[in-house]
Amino acid sequence: MGKKVFRIAAAVVIAAVVIVGGIFGVKALNEKMKKPSEIGSIDSDAIFKLAAFDKANEKLRKKEMELGKRFDTESKGLNPEQLQELRLRMMQELETARANEIKPLFDRVQASIAVIGKEKKLKIVLDKKIVVCGAQDITDEVKDKFRSEGELPRPEEDLGGTSLIGYFDQDVVESLKMFRDSKRELMEKGQKMQKEIEEKMKGLSDAEKAKMLEEYNLKFTREKERIMAPLMNKVVKTVEEVAREKKLSMILDKQYVMYGGRNVTEEVTDKLIGKGK
Repeated sequence: MGKKVFRIAAAVVIAAVVIVGGIFGVKALNEKMKKPSEIGSIDSDAIFKLAAFDKANEKLRKKEMELGKRFDTESKGLNPEQLQELRLRMMQELETARANEIKPLFDRVQASIAVIGKEKKLKIVLDKKIVVCGAQDITDEVKDKFRSEGELPRPEEDLGGTSLIGYFDQDVVESLKMFRDSKRELMEKGQKMQKEIEEKMKGLSDAEKAKMLEEYNLKFTREKERIMAPLMNKVVKTVEEVAREKKLSMILDKQYVMYGGRNVTEEVTDKLIGKGK
């Protein structure tokens, strides 16, 4: 539960967009660039609906069904420890199958984006989900490149040094000790409250249970804010400081940057742990 709550809290502050100069910064960014065509966008949902992904996902569904049948057969007569070992082995087998089927497709998508981005001399390509206006949509070109014959080597990205948009890897930031400690504290609070409410609910009516749940949900929300808010504020201030130092118009979560941009993950993490001060 702690991890889920943390991801939700982090998404509000980090994953959305951390921008210096306005929430709809893409339009303003174009005014600072030499020409609007330097920003591209891509509809990732449309890309992942291509036939190649449908085919790979169908194979994975069949693999999952096969593993389920095998588990039903091989689990008979096993003790709990053996069951857990069998379950883990089959999960690893499914993950291996997923990597074999999906990773090459993702790699080809990334290569296609990079090729088109370089051909069009784009400084950056963003996920269309966060683009309001001002970027050229290269989805169709990327789809055509993806479906082309033969190998598709990914060209090196050499445009990030002059981009006005930066990005950082939220997963790397979340791996820092301060985040791990906060998640652990929140999880422990949640577990303690869960035990309390289970004990207090004994013998209560449904209406009384519903009221108590509402009270505890409110209490947990307050605990979450108490634990996470200071850390979230520190992250925002740190990212804003990096943006000013690097003269960036905005800093996004890595998941929204498909190509180009400037990776400032190291600068953000260094400042958070005190190395960059």
